[in-house]
Amino acid sequence: MKYIFLSIKLLIFLYLAYLTYFLATGYHPEIPSYSPPFLVWVIDIINLYIHEAGHFFFKIFGRWMYFLGGSLFQCLIPLALLIVTARQNPSYLSYAGLWLLVFMLKMHPSRNSL
Repeated sequence: MKYIFLSIKLLIFLYLAYLTYFLATGYHPEIPSYSPPFLVWVIDIINLYIHEAGHFFFKIFGRWMYFLGGSLFQCLIPLALLIVTARQNPSYLSYAGLWLLVFMLKMHPSRNSL
């Protein structure tokens, strides 16, 4: 039973390593034939809803914060999850880190020059 859990953890780690490699080398959503792995697609959809909610929540602070609110909120939510996860259960830190990595790579202006 112990080896089953160990092998499942190893498979999850390998999948996360593959996703990290994909995000570092093949993440180009501007290309029409772009087809991401399912987990990256789900994270992108969740990020879209969080981004739009950020505009709603920051609208009360004026036009400038309304403009910045989407990206700011989209960065704050995964960062807050990363901090909470680090304090409560550091063994799940890679999941929150993957979410933050997807956001950072999507928002980085010169990712194609890396």
